[in-house]
Amino acid sequence: MTRATVLLLLLLLASASNAFVLRPAAAISKSTDFQPVSAPFSPARSLTVVQRMAKDDDKPKAAPTAGGGRGLVLFGFVLLVNVWLFSVPPSFRRAYICPTPRCEQNRPACKDCVTGEEWKNGIVDYYRNGGGIQFDFSIDPATLEANKQSVEALLGGKK
Repeated sequence: MTRATVLLLLLLLASASNAFVLRPAAAISKSTDFQPVSAPFSPARSLTVVQRMAKDDDKPKAAPTAGGGRGLVLFGFVLLVNVWLFSVPPSFRRAYICPTPRCEQNRPACKDCVTGEEWKNGIVDYYRNGGGIQFDFSIDPATLEANKQSVEALLGGKK
């Protein structure tokens, strides 16, 4: 992943998180025995477990979110596909599928692409000849070199 992609993901995760949100104690507790205290985080302002459970029972239950079940099914499918992709030889995982018929005719100009049919037949032949599961998390040497050059360019040639 590029540096910009990682930063974008971190920003999205941080904005969706309520981990660092402070709520005033008055919004949390509306009990009759609540006594305001000058210290913002004193034990007197916090609710006990029993008080929280009683308050949760009084609240109406939220309706389940629409699409939650479908999202879990989609997540499970995508997870299985990704695990499977790492179990086949890297030549299949790193294959570049030809995006247009023009690329199929001039493959060297399109990163030596393969057609979808050739890729599928290669997978079928792999499993027909014994295949098996061989987890391989190696990185393409060309990608490693390109990443190294990008890092050096970002750092201004310093090591």
